[in-house]
Amino acid sequence: TDHAIEKIRKNLKSILKNPKTNFSNMDDDVMEEILEMDDLECKEIHRFALLDKWVYSNNEYRDRESQEARLKKAKLMTKHIHLDRIPPSFLSSDVRSSGLITTEELCTAYELQALVAE
Repeated sequence: TDHAIEKIRKNLKSILKNPKTNFSNMDDDVMEEILEMDDLECKEIHRFALLDKWVYSNNEYRDRESQEARLKKAKLMTKHIHLDRIPPSFLSSDVRSSGLITTEELCTAYELQALVAE
């Protein structure tokens, strides 16, 4: 597991580009450990994409209760993602439609971006 986590830490962006990459079997505590990494070599948009892929990969193989539990855990894990560092265009499309972020959290991210832009 340590080797896999290290590989993800150093290569997340390229790993996410591979359509065959599947994070569905990753334990939630490992996912949270990765999202918490200060030295994760990627942008916040990639952290979000990782979490999104973890939640929604292979949905058809999980029962409804398991999927709802995973979604609930993922929503809690979003606290490790700095939404204000994600481009507004991605926030308004992929992030909004993911179901992981509340409208209030989106508004806060937009507000922080606007204040920085002043």
